[in-house]
Amino acid sequence: MPEPRPTRVLCLEDDPGQARLMQRALQRAGFEVTTAPDGPAGLALHDADPYDVVLIDHQMPGMTGVEALRRALHHPHPPVAIMVTGNDDAAVAVEALKMGAHDYLIKDVAGGYLQLLPLVINDAVLKQRLQQAKEKAEWLLRLQEARFRHLIQNISDVITVVDAAGTVQFVSPSITKLLGHMPGELLQRSLPDLVHPDDREALRACLCGTGASGMIRLRLRRQDGSWVATAASYTDLSDEPSVNGIVVVLRDDTERTAHEQGLVEAQRRAEEMSRLKSTLLANVSHEIRTPLSAIIGFAEILEQQLDGEPREFANTIALSGHRLLHTLNSILDAARLQSNSIQVTPTPFDLGSLVEGVLKMLSALAIDRGLTLEAVLPEDRSLNVVLDRDFVDRILTNLVSNALKFTDEGRVTVRLVPAGEQIQMIVEDTGIGIEPSFLPHLFDEFRQSTSEAARGRKGSGLGLYITRELVELMGGSISVESTPGQGTTFTVTLPRTLPAEQAA
Repeated sequence: MPEPRPTRVLCLEDDPGQARLMQRALQRAGFEVTTAPDGPAGLALHDADPYDVVLIDHQMPGMTGVEALRRALHHPHPPVAIMVTGNDDAAVAVEALKMGAHDYLIKDVAGGYLQLLPLVINDAVLKQRLQQAKEKAEWLLRLQEARFRHLIQNISDVITVVDAAGTVQFVSPSITKLLGHMPGELLQRSLPDLVHPDDREALRACLCGTGASGMIRLRLRRQDGSWVATAASYTDLSDEPSVNGIVVVLRDDTERTAHEQGLVEAQRRAEEMSRLKSTLLANVSHEIRTPLSAIIGFAEILEQQLDGEPREFANTIALSGHRLLHTLNSILDAARLQSNSIQVTPTPFDLGSLVEGVLKMLSALAIDRGLTLEAVLPEDRSLNVVLDRDFVDRILTNLVSNALKFTDEGRVTVRLVPAGEQIQMIVEDTGIGIEPSFLPHLFDEFRQSTSEAARGRKGSGLGLYITRELVELMGGSISVESTPGQGTTFTVTLPRTLPAEQAA
């Protein structure tokens, strides 16, 4: 780090002897000293290369010390100016101080002033530096205040300062755009009086929290009596002397509020449309199922009484009727699920026996398709559970029926795997598998695969949707793994005992 350069002193003294004495005294104290015999010569030196300090003798030929002082102080680079006077020149020293001299020194006959001279110069230089630092700090402060004032004047958000009672102590000009009031009209007014009655309690809670900060939403009354939605962020700066209050920043929140209200209304409409759809589906299904049951019943009677081709016609009618009835039941179940009108009814039962019953019911379909249908149960067969029996029956029936429908050769296997407090029902097949691109949509309602292998396999597209909903109603989960051309595995995981909150 370079050493600081010595203070440069210019001594204006017409007495050569006095000039040499002052020069030696100052050089011994570490100053760099130059002398000049009169005012013009000294000022010329200062013009050429400004000095830090100028010592000015009061009595000099030609230009007086007072005139030299005046010119030095008005120089573009004014030095630290010190007036040096005789014993009887105290009045001149006072005049010099009034003009702006930094200090003065009275020459005594014994030369004692020479010892004081370095101290006086150091003191004057220090005072000047402190004054310059103070002026710079004040300038920076004024600059910051001007910048802050400019920001406050032009920022779109409204900045207010209120006391603990909510009385407005300061408000920025942007309040005019927000509420229509001039800033001066709101000073010393109560902010809660401008707030919607339903929002005042929330505002008071914010004003009462010492050191608190946060954000709330307030409706404020405009000058014309209308209301505007705002987002208000607040910070308690009561302990900060420069603020001494709670800063509340208000931002017009009209657009966001309208957007949120639009979303709420859109959601309400969507829910209403969903409810109406579910009601319509339920009504239509009910109205169709009644005559359909009669059609199926008479078709089965005709099938028993007729022979030959008429009997085949009656059989086709009955089979088509059962298929349509199954579709209607699925639509009705989907509608009930969407309207949350299905209740979970936990019942103790043996899951192994239920699985065997479902497979027995579907065995004819498996035989007709030339497939092996089997159950793999634990050796101890202790599979007592407390679940909704109808839900579990429907889940297994849907999964096994699907597996039989999409398997052309091989087998369909149902496995029961106890897993602590849970039980897993696994349905495996050696069927056509599921395309990876369709897996994310597998449990969506009315979605069916459009792959070449899946075409011609009829269904409503509701079975797996209903299956997932029933599983989740019992607090379980369902997952699937599939490889096209090799088969599919569905895994249903359920609690062995339905939690009390789900049984309610």
